[in-house]
Amino acid sequence: MADKQRKAHRRGLPVWSHFLIAILLVAVVQGFVVKVYRVPSGSMEQTLSVGQMILVNRTAGTPERGDVWVFNASEQWLGAPMPTVDGPKSALRWAAGVLGYGPGLDHALVKRVIGVPGDKVSCCDLEGRLTVNDEPLTEPYIYDDVPFVAGVEDCTTEPRSRRCFAPITVPDDRFLMLGDHRGDSSDSVSKCRREDAASDCARFATADGLVGPVIGVS
Repeated sequence: MADKQRKAHRRGLPVWSHFLIAILLVAVVQGFVVKVYRVPSGSMEQTLSVGQMILVNRTAGTPERGDVWVFNASEQWLGAPMPTVDGPKSALRWAAGVLGYGPGLDHALVKRVIGVPGDKVSCCDLEGRLTVNDEPLTEPYIYDDVPFVAGVEDCTTEPRSRRCFAPITVPDDRFLMLGDHRGDSSDSVSKCRREDAASDCARFATADGLVGPVIGVS
């Protein structure tokens, strides 16, 4: 008798309730364990391509240099207050963020971690390499870098190579993030590559805006 009642109860559940339960389960998983994102731009080519789906580990700890992380851009990064979305659009964006399709409520970006708190990052050495704490980096993942030719277009010539920027010290709870497609990436130092760059030109990912490292690509 009890089995018949349970079966009748299951048959009595409306179709929409199954959909709602599925959405809630996905929201829990994406909120606390693994989140799905769609790559929004070509700034990480050839490591990641526009439109690719990526899996992000939300349980990871602190970023390390060289990791590829997703983070939510701050107002300091955007250079403007975060836009507000109200009404039905807000619900649609929430659902898009949960399911990994379309823009969510946050402005999520994916970049490579180059500098962690306390690091001094600059470019370039005599060979055009990025340096962290005065040590040159080997970066085989770079695609389509900004032109640099020693003695012709470098950090001492006029005009200067756009690859160059003055030393930047990464503040506490901040991370310096660059795209692998250096010639076409709006990142932590893109505003610092001008010769007339302001002293506060750098922008950073914030510790509370970090989402997690990329652990899978489809």
